[in-house]
Amino acid sequence: IPVAEHTTGYISPSPTEEARGRAAWAYFRASRSGQTGVVEAISGAGFTTPAAIGDQIAATIAADRLRIIDQREFDDTISATLSFLAAMPLSNGEMPARFYSTRDGGLMDPPTAGSDPGWSAVEAGRLLVWLRILAQRYPVYEPFVTKAVSRWQTCRAIDEAGHLRRALPGAQGFVNSVDGGTGYAAYAAQGFRAWGETVSAPLAEAGGATVSVEGDEFALAGPEPLHSVPLGLIAIEFGWKTPQGASL
Repeated sequence: IPVAEHTTGYISPSPTEEARGRAAWAYFRASRSGQTGVVEAISGAGFTTPAAIGDQIAATIAADRLRIIDQREFDDTISATLSFLAAMPLSNGEMPARFYSTRDGGLMDPPTAGSDPGWSAVEAGRLLVWLRILAQRYPVYEPFVTKAVSRWQTCRAIDEAGHLRRALPGAQGFVNSVDGGTGYAAYAAQGFRAWGETVSAPLAEAGGATVSVEGDEFALAGPEPLHSVPLGLIAIEFGWKTPQGASL
């Protein structure tokens, strides 16, 4: 299923915008691990996440479109990322883990290396969005993207009602439950839809708690405060559309 594009083409950045773009890319260039090819989720943290790898792919595509990097650096960065995704261990053998060591690519539950931290469909959603965009915009990488995603057991990540799931370690093994969290589920649903999965609206959007901001009601996915980032991503990347394509 194609990811809708609302852009009208390439617009040359101003000198200030180009400088900002180069400064932003400098972080990804400096933070990318020479051992694994992935960028730290937080500078100095020593770990990455599926969403952070999605950020890395997004940044690489943006740097290419803004002509901040040349073809060789683009290919080297994307190839290293896809190599990591093709070989990384899966949490419980099912889905990308919530955390990976940028030193050796192993599972970790920060700060404990070697521990399986479980997986989250919401965390994987951003990675799915940008893997689909990568495959569409650069068809040469499509076979490698498809190979990486085919390792995942996405049937475990979505229940019969179409809700996103997660599996976290517990005393009796991994516990699979509905995955919510401060609005990110609505964005993550876009990633699974882009790969042909049928995803329902997050539970909070189906009649749960809301918060009023300047007269508009925003859904809450849990007891935590509303985050603006997932709503901003839905606006910037999907033009305020739901996973089913309706206007928000």
